[in-house]
Amino acid sequence: MAVLYQSVRMLAVYLMFVSAVFGILQDSPFKTYARLFAGLFFVLFLARCLSGLTKLDLDAVISKVQDAGSFEGELFEAGELGEDFLEDQIQAQAEEKLEGFCSECGYALKRLEIALTEDYQLKTIRMKVKELSEGDGNLERLRESTAAYFLLGQEEIIIN
Repeated sequence: MAVLYQSVRMLAVYLMFVSAVFGILQDSPFKTYARLFAGLFFVLFLARCLSGLTKLDLDAVISKVQDAGSFEGELFEAGELGEDFLEDQIQAQAEEKLEGFCSECGYALKRLEIALTEDYQLKTIRMKVKELSEGDGNLERLRESTAAYFLLGQEEIIIN
């Protein structure tokens, strides 16, 4: 890789030098000779760079590319695991809070489904509840407290 960096650096110096020479010789009759010299120099430069690149150990370059590919796969898998963990954490925290709301309103939480947006914000909450004792339940209070806590509209809280 050092050979490649050195070649790029030499190419940059060559281009700056040639630009400066052509800028100085803008209307000069020697401009054609300068172009000939610059072209010959460029051919020599390319020959040197290519000879330096052939000295690279191609097996080492190929193995580095393969290692980078396997690292990318591992990184992608870790990202997916992180997303799953985050969704599980959001689900657990919401379930814990909703169980408290349900018990305050006289209900027991039987089933909970939470839909999330792409940026892990709550989109909808669908829950199935069971009334603990006859007549003590207050579904509207449960819906209002859930919507207020999770910053959702009451239409996004579905209670069966």
